[in-house]
Amino acid sequence: MVAIVLRLSADWDDWTQMVKTKAGDVWQFIDPDAESAPVLSAPILPKPYHVAPTRTKFSELNEDEKDELAELRFLHKMECRRYERQCSDILGVALYIRETLARRNHVFIFNKHHPREMLLALKASLEPSEYIRRLDANVRYNRLKEPPQEQDIEKWLSSWETTCWYFENFNIRVVPDEMLLFDFLEALSKVSPKWASGLQFTMRRLQSKADDLPNVYALIDHYREDRLENESNTLE
Repeated sequence: MVAIVLRLSADWDDWTQMVKTKAGDVWQFIDPDAESAPVLSAPILPKPYHVAPTRTKFSELNEDEKDELAELRFLHKMECRRYERQCSDILGVALYIRETLARRNHVFIFNKHHPREMLLALKASLEPSEYIRRLDANVRYNRLKEPPQEQDIEKWLSSWETTCWYFENFNIRVVPDEMLLFDFLEALSKVSPKWASGLQFTMRRLQSKADDLPNVYALIDHYREDRLENESNTLE
């Protein structure tokens, strides 16, 4: 896995996804977008009064109560192992943040030790605003509409997928969904005019019947399959 370094606001979204992946199941203790995060606490050792409220000593328990306490203490050992692993994972995330943060940005986490504290401080300084996100989305979309070069077609298709995912994930609507589909086909027509023209005709027919249109991911998959099939037939 290639580490992403947080240098600028433009790195924030990809970088935080990497931090989230690194955190795994301890993300709940770290998530900077949550209003409050649970505090990781050490498990409490079961005592005699946990199985018999009126007992304070082990010797005061009957055999059934002793067995119940033994079972609770066995579960406690398992919880302690999980707690120790989670503590280690949280420390690992803190180290990861420091290692993947550009040197000039370390000032934002000075005297911060818990990953959530670090992320909250970094978020306040480096998370892009909604306005910046929309400007960036428009730039990305205009680049996508540029016809791909034949040798870079797969890279271009992947860019459509990742950019559309970005729009959906951050609730950014650059153009209506239908226009997005036709923009994709229009750009693709410069490379595969026959294929794109056929799909454009089909899409307009679906529109006229008020039928549901496919999403852009389905179109991309369909085009990939046809392209691979044509390449395979050419080799035969």
